[in-house]
Amino acid sequence: MEIRNLYDINRNLCEQTVEKGQPIPFGLRIVCVCAVIVNSNNELLIQKRVPSKNGKFGLTSGHPKLGESSKDGMLTELHEELGIIIPPDELHLFHSELHDEESFRDLYYYKKDFDPSILKYQAEEVEFAKWATLEEISELFRNTMFCHTHYADLQKYIAYITSQN
Repeated sequence: MEIRNLYDINRNLCEQTVEKGQPIPFGLRIVCVCAVIVNSNNELLIQKRVPSKNGKFGLTSGHPKLGESSKDGMLTELHEELGIIIPPDELHLFHSELHDEESFRDLYYYKKDFDPSILKYQAEEVEFAKWATLEEISELFRNTMFCHTHYADLQKYIAYITSQN
């Protein structure tokens, strides 16, 4: 049983919690996290979800568990889904927002070169992962094979990187 923290509209931690899969109480929110992993060729690591999780391509994402900070939750998801351990100081928050009526969304990036063959996939979540160009991801999105929310997250990453130059 996975338990998640709940927050008020101002992102103050509440005493109340919610079990994964249960309805989020009205007026409260959970935190969603997502990571953009990019290599020195400006390719992005995308993962293909298992059929029971919609079978689409997307980014590594999830929800912090009870007691985890947003960043700790993202580090946990990267370890659980891909088998990688990232030093906390190499994972960078670039965007945080009130996403919808039930969630906040925190977006992170991590820059690293590695061969995807080193990854160890969480069998219940991920079929495989690979490096892809933005053009390849856009094509997957046009063919409804890339998660809509994660595509929007990538657009926010591109806007962030562009603003830094």
